[in-house]
Parts: sequence; structure tokens; C-alpha cells
Amino acid sequence: MARDYRITVRLTSEEYEEVLRRAEQLGITKSEFLRLLVLDSIGEQGKLKEEINRALKKSEEWKNIAGNLGRITNYSNQIAHSLNRLAKRKKISKRDYAELLDIAEELKTLVRKVINGSSI
Repeated sequence: MARDYRITVRLTSEEYEEVLRRAEQLGITKSEFLRLLVLDSIGEQGKLKEEINRALKKSEEWKNIAGNLGRITNYSNQIAHSLNRLAKRKKISKRDYAELLDIAEELKTLVRKVINGSSI
């Protein structure tokens, strides 16, 4: 839907910073945040609450994802450690050792990219 009208509002520095902070917490632009506030106050109630609930759910999902990624990184380190032990005892071929170590390192790199928000 095209938005053809603009409303200008004057805020103090503190008010403006609060708008920015809350919009960032929700993962939306300041315009979207202010629009939700206005719509919520004039009758389309529930829109702001829906957006807050969506952001909270996303935050909880991220915590779960981050925890799982941390565990994956830990397992990758354990694999690398085990491979090093096997290599020292000559219970794995040099080729297999190098290949599996590369896979473990690649896995850690992919996890870091996901955590840092980079594209894979």
C-alpha cells in the first residue's frame, strides 16, 4: 500500500533516542515503530503488541540458535582434538586426517559466519 502522507513530529533528544532504541529492539525502522504506535492508539489495537511478540519470539529463537551453534563449534573442536590424537598414534592416514580436519575447520567457519550475520 502506498503511503502518500507525511506527518512531522518534534521530539527531544531523549525522546528521539528512545524511539530509535525501541525500534531497534523490535528490528523495525523508526517509521514503522511510530506508525504502529499511532495505529495502535487510534483503534487498530494489537498491531504493536503483535510486533513486540514477533520480536520477542525472534529473540528467543536466536538464543536457541546461538546455543546450538556454540555446541556445534564445541563438537567441531572435539573432533579436531580427536583427529590430532589419532594422527599422533598413526591410527589414521595423513590424507584422511587432513580431509577431516579441513571439514571441522570449514564447519567452524560456517558457524562463525552465521553468528556474525554474514552470508554463507
